[in-house]
Amino acid sequence: MFHPRIEHHRLVLCTTAVLLGGFALLAWHATKDGIGAGYTDPVLKIRAVDEALYVNASMRMAQEGDWLTPKAFGRLFFQKPPLVYWFSAFSIKVFGLSLFTIRLPGLLFGAASGAAVFLWCARYRSILAGTLAAAMLLSCPVYLAMAHVVDVNILVAAFIALAMTTVALDPQMERRSTWICSGVFTAMAILAKSAAGVLPLITWAVYWSVAPSRLRPPLMRLAATAGVAVLVAAPWHVYQLFAHPQWFWTEYVDMQLLGIGMHPETNGLFNQAQTFYIQRLWQLDPILTLYAAVGIAGAIWAVRSRDRLPELLALCWTAVTILALASFQAKYLTYIVMLLPPLCVLGGMAIPRRAILPVALLLIFKAQPVTPPMEGAKAMRAYYDLQRDTELIAAETDDDLYSETLPFHVRYAAVDPSHTLATGKPYYVSLGIVRTRDEFLALPELEPTYARRLREWGENSSEPIGTAIMLAVPADLSAVIRTHPAIDFYVPAGWTDVIAQAEPTHRVYRYSRDRVFLLSRAAGSRREPLPPVPAPW
Repeated sequence: MFHPRIEHHRLVLCTTAVLLGGFALLAWHATKDGIGAGYTDPVLKIRAVDEALYVNASMRMAQEGDWLTPKAFGRLFFQKPPLVYWFSAFSIKVFGLSLFTIRLPGLLFGAASGAAVFLWCARYRSILAGTLAAAMLLSCPVYLAMAHVVDVNILVAAFIALAMTTVALDPQMERRSTWICSGVFTAMAILAKSAAGVLPLITWAVYWSVAPSRLRPPLMRLAATAGVAVLVAAPWHVYQLFAHPQWFWTEYVDMQLLGIGMHPETNGLFNQAQTFYIQRLWQLDPILTLYAAVGIAGAIWAVRSRDRLPELLALCWTAVTILALASFQAKYLTYIVMLLPPLCVLGGMAIPRRAILPVALLLIFKAQPVTPPMEGAKAMRAYYDLQRDTELIAAETDDDLYSETLPFHVRYAAVDPSHTLATGKPYYVSLGIVRTRDEFLALPELEPTYARRLREWGENSSEPIGTAIMLAVPADLSAVIRTHPAIDFYVPAGWTDVIAQAEPTHRVYRYSRDRVFLLSRAAGSRREPLPPVPAPW
């Protein structure tokens, strides 16, 4: 038996080793996929489309220096809180712009979550059990995929895990550092993904209500934890409410918090069964699924004595997260990242000692999905290399907004006869961000009105005007080409009539079997080249 001081020292060293080893594991091949190219759902072949938006906002923040107000597409961007942009922008400022540095925060905090899982299980079971729990988490295909992109889910999962582990090490919150640190970690989770960040507070409330009264933490310390979280997370929100009240309320509160996920929609992401997450986890990582099932059963058995606080806290954490995912209307596989740490903790706390090494050997059979290259991103990079002295309109784009990370101006056109984009975000229409074909053709006359409205909403730039064009049919693009002969276009190869009508003013460059560039004969190469883009990107 080790002396308590020696045991504590050993635990710290092992946790540090897991943190460094986890980072090395996550960083391995972290740049094998370009921006937005990695699969976040390999089954449905959904790529990380949001990564381009987060990268664009982070780059603008690092370049323009406005650290309080995120921007993307040249406009205010409040779809997510600022933490993901702060971390990536800070990494750019410190280490320079590269694909690795912009993804560095996700790799670091992804490893920190693994270290938290290890520390929990090592403290109450054994170092071997903690190592297996951390390895289960860090080798999960979904977790690896999310750590390899710029995304909010890996950050919120990490900070929730850190907050929960802080309390797990001191379940009765006897130390002042416990409620202060757990409050700070909760605030960071809120700044990463708004409402999802309050899951620790809900978990502790549930835990307090079911724990034996003699073992509960004082209610005032739970309140103090919530107070610290509010104190840290509130200033940014209050600032935006005063600085950009209309835009912040419309996008951050009304659309994101009260709209998406709270009201049923008709698309497939809202019609998934409640078993969606367990089915997908079984498809992608059956080893972790069985491991978690053993953990849940073991925790339920263990807490019958009502004195097993670590298992009880982990079980409350798991239950609250499952209920939160079930209550949210949208079902995205990326959300399961928040559930993986508590599942791994439960498995680590319950797995029999004799089974640890045999189960660890199964990790070598975990398969990682292969992601094919994104052809649209290659096309946008090829267009960037042409250094064209004009803007580009991309119709039915296949690059998942990758072009937003490149230093040229691009607009988007989509066949949308029912105007679903305008219906989903009506403020885009009133501000001139989304336009029909006819409205885009009349943009010179309408632009002063849109610019005034943007200023009233706190946006002084006219860059967002006309970002997206809604077409009733593909042929509508021909009128846009005729009235803008100096602009380049990127269109599907199947739009043969559009391509044929563009030939008098544009050179046809067939990039691939499916895509064609229409290069304006009136435009040429830039006198001053565009800024270089790091490789790989």
